[in-house]
Amino acid sequence: MHSMSDSAVMSVRDRRMEQTRRSITNVTRAMTAEHGLHGFTVDQVCDEVGVSRRTFFNYFRTKEDAIVGADNAAVEIEEAVAFLDARDAERGATSPVDYLAELAIHQVSAIGLTPQQAAGFIAALEKEPQLLERLMKSGSERERELTGLVAAREGFEPADVRAQAAVAIANSVIRIAMGRFVAPGNTRSFDSLLGDALVAARAVFPPAAPSSANNPGA
Repeated sequence: MHSMSDSAVMSVRDRRMEQTRRSITNVTRAMTAEHGLHGFTVDQVCDEVGVSRRTFFNYFRTKEDAIVGADNAAVEIEEAVAFLDARDAERGATSPVDYLAELAIHQVSAIGLTPQQAAGFIAALEKEPQLLERLMKSGSERERELTGLVAAREGFEPADVRAQAAVAIANSVIRIAMGRFVAPGNTRSFDSLLGDALVAARAVFPPAAPSSANNPGA
């Protein structure tokens, strides 16, 4: 059994580890955007961040993984899900799309993502298009995880198309908001932009007929 002080220490340690992870990713992306993937070394990343090579490889297997932010997506989702499930228990459940939107907002907030950091990621991808394949693979895995999450949360069968549709709609809305978030001159927060995108999405969908909701396979 852990005391409150033990929990606090763990929390501080976890935050420090997450900050190190983010620093490695941000520096690697910036160097990729400026020099190309093969124009710098892991040692240069470590010098810039102030960590050892061993620390770098404790977090990421390769520079490509550091750029994409691989190896931590599942942990991020688990942490955000725990947070939102606790909130649902207090206020009642939201729709699957709203839930996934809140998941995105929580993750962006938790990692302190700024428009400049997001733009740096895009610049790195533009510099090294081959990274898109790795990103697409990571995105497909994440979609499967989120689809399973929605199905479990809503009591759907794993193959229920409603879970897939919720993830597809949420991802489209999130992409719209992220595009506006990284646009030059943007001063608005991600959550406010995502709120606008959700309102717009709802406006183009008519209310579902009761029969459609009760019999999606009809």
